[in-house]
Amino acid sequence: MSEGYKNTPIGKIPKDWEVENLGSFLDYVQPKNYITNNINETGKTPVLTANKAFILGFSDEIENIYNDVPVIIFDDFTTDSKFVNFPFKVRSSALKILKRKNKNFNLPFVFESLKRINYQCTEHKRYWISEYQHLKIPVPPLPEQQKIADILSTVDAKIAVIDQQITETQALKKSLMQRLLTKGIGHTEFKDSPLGKIPKSWEVVKLGNLVTKVGSGKTPKGGSEIYTDKGIIFIRSQNVLRGKLNLSDVVFISNEIHSSMNNSKLQPNDVLLNITGASIGRSCVLPNDFKEGNVNQHVCIIRTKSRLNPHYLSQLLNSSFGVNSINKFQAGGNREGLNFQQIRSFDIPFPVIEEQDKISNILSSVDEKLEVLSEKKTHYQELKQGLMQQLLTGKIRVKTGVTV
Repeated sequence: MSEGYKNTPIGKIPKDWEVENLGSFLDYVQPKNYITNNINETGKTPVLTANKAFILGFSDEIENIYNDVPVIIFDDFTTDSKFVNFPFKVRSSALKILKRKNKNFNLPFVFESLKRINYQCTEHKRYWISEYQHLKIPVPPLPEQQKIADILSTVDAKIAVIDQQITETQALKKSLMQRLLTKGIGHTEFKDSPLGKIPKSWEVVKLGNLVTKVGSGKTPKGGSEIYTDKGIIFIRSQNVLRGKLNLSDVVFISNEIHSSMNNSKLQPNDVLLNITGASIGRSCVLPNDFKEGNVNQHVCIIRTKSRLNPHYLSQLLNSSFGVNSINKFQAGGNREGLNFQQIRSFDIPFPVIEEQDKISNILSSVDEKLEVLSEKKTHYQELKQGLMQQLLTGKIRVKTGVTV
């Protein structure tokens, strides 16, 4: 055994650390006195959930607000949790409010240890009393708890800044799309059209008149059994995101199958559009350096003529214009799917190619910024996971004055 470490029921930990049950640190408060169903978009007091949404909305009620913070809110059924350091109300009785029993430990440290627990919830039951309060965590001396919590909170703060930048950039993108795709660049005269007011020099043209191909592929006979570890990229709807081709979950088909699906072979700058299911309407453009690929029946290939910029078209399809165009064909809000005739019938706001290029370049630059921010967020999330693995187990020790 490494010098300075000891064996415990949960593995090796530093000799000056202890093993404690979560319940030895935390009491719980039932949320019934703090529940509200009156949730608004604005208000004085946040209404919380422990899941990803966190802040459901706000309440202006002045009574029964939980003020004894900081605490951890814990979903008794899903085991999701959030650290809360501001007054709040809740929506659901499924939450437990976990507060510290004494001040001899650092609550943010315990929260990070709680988040690290990988517990499989296999039954629909309340987990805090039956399971979680009995789970054991390694616990360092209080000064080290505080230092570990400070380091992890520094990374959290960086992630929060990036989240805010992403939110602001997404709002900018939405505003630019609304303006550029309806008013264009530098226009002062406008006219009525089937799509509403558009610049006087623009036309409204059926998409079918601007493309050389609208079509999709199929799932080869044998289904997923025919996928190979390498070969020809076979694109499915999960690979088509809004403005981005995601190949992290891509599958491959053989050259023989690819050759048999000649009509759905892909080319660089093809516009891809999801035409079925929950992801209907998502669109992206294949990059210039795309080599070979094919698609299944859930992904439509739109190949544009030279007078229609594929990136301009994809931005249109990903905008409110695309949503509205698709919704016209979805009876009663049922997301059944689009056929090729319907896609060809889309009315397209159509500026000259030079203006299309400018519009798509502006919007693509914002997309690139969002991609950079997303990559930065992923980097810091991975950094935090690595730090949690090292710091919360004592594999790396921290002392006063040690920083990230």
